[in-house]
Amino acid sequence: MNNTFKTRLSKMSVMLVMSALLLGVSLSIIQIVRSAALDPGHAWSALDDSAAPLTKGGSGQTTASAAFNAVLPSQTGNSGKFLTTDASNSSWGTPQGTTTRIVITGRSSASLSADAYCNPFGSACAASNATLGALIPFNGTIKNLYGYMSAAQGSGDSCVFYVSKATDCTGSFSNTALTCNIGNGQQSCSDISNSAAISSGECLQIFFDEAGTSCVGYVSWSFELQY
Repeated sequence: MNNTFKTRLSKMSVMLVMSALLLGVSLSIIQIVRSAALDPGHAWSALDDSAAPLTKGGSGQTTASAAFNAVLPSQTGNSGKFLTTDASNSSWGTPQGTTTRIVITGRSSASLSADAYCNPFGSACAASNATLGALIPFNGTIKNLYGYMSAAQGSGDSCVFYVSKATDCTGSFSNTALTCNIGNGQQSCSDISNSAAISSGECLQIFFDEAGTSCVGYVSWSFELQY
């Protein structure tokens, strides 16, 4: 056997080995494609069964719910809270309740120079409190009373504003802690420290008390009702 024949035989052997390898690869690809066609959900079963860890960009979990929970901050003790961020890290936030604030305001339709009872929403004032009230249909808190008179009062005067309440608008009114006093050359007053709770069905009223001797002027008032 000469050298030329040996060389050709060697080349043919290499080619046969390479052909066999290519055939094997081709058959493997055909099998994968066939499996994908027959069962798309598990064509890559070996990959499906292995969960990528967090360090590799995964969640370490194999279900959507578990994967979502795995990347959240700890949920223990955080029921009812919402997910928030400080622009760098996520955390749980606590929802804040909303408060509705109503300003109740009014002004007497005439100059007052004696005790008077006034509807808190309007201009009607009288010497009796029998019907001059406003019914409140919900629980709330009254606060931040402001009183004003159209003229500065003289030295020794004491013109007192009260927010009064009763169980209904025909009941007996009593003064709440919400009160302020104009006197000694003043024209306005305020009470931003005190407050009073109001129950559904109670009635509110403004009582103008001329505690001094010569309070006179148009009377204005305003206060806040929160609920």
